[in-house]
Amino acid sequence: SRAKAILSGLPGEPDSADDNSREQAARNNEQALYAQNALLAQQMAALQPSSTGRGGAPQMYALFIAGDGSQEVFRREVEYVSDQFAKRYGTTGRSMLLANSRSSVARLPLATTASIERALGALGQKMDKERDLLFVFLTSHGSREHDLQLGMRGLHIPQLPAKRLGELLKASGIRKQVVVVSA
Repeated sequence: SRAKAILSGLPGEPDSADDNSREQAARNNEQALYAQNALLAQQMAALQPSSTGRGGAPQMYALFIAGDGSQEVFRREVEYVSDQFAKRYGTTGRSMLLANSRSSVARLPLATTASIERALGALGQKMDKERDLLFVFLTSHGSREHDLQLGMRGLHIPQLPAKRLGELLKASGIRKQVVVVSA
């Protein structure tokens, strides 16, 4: 696919023995930034429309977010939760995963306020905003100011204040939401 062509040559899979030097971090960050639109578009294109408009039962959609890229535990956590939701609640084709992680820059969009906003918009376009449920799972470090830490080594990403997250969720127009923050 086009996204794979753009991403060729990026570092390997999770938990590999990739170089963790400053130079490698800079290469990862540069390539990750270049690939963001393609990675986000790939996940948005994979979203399936709701079947509730055709008389079907309400469905669950999900957004999984790993904010702090300095520790792989957050990426591993959202991938685990995403897999469990796919198995237990059938969210395959109805979920998106954003992660700040040196080991996933070749396959997952970064978690930024802008990508979260775009993901919520894409999910809202596919969902029945009145009947379907949106599950949002965020994991990262938090702060005393109620900010969710977003970032990667060598790449400054503004933090996500709780108030801004609330604004993004409200602007999505999705009526039924469950938000879980692990911070």
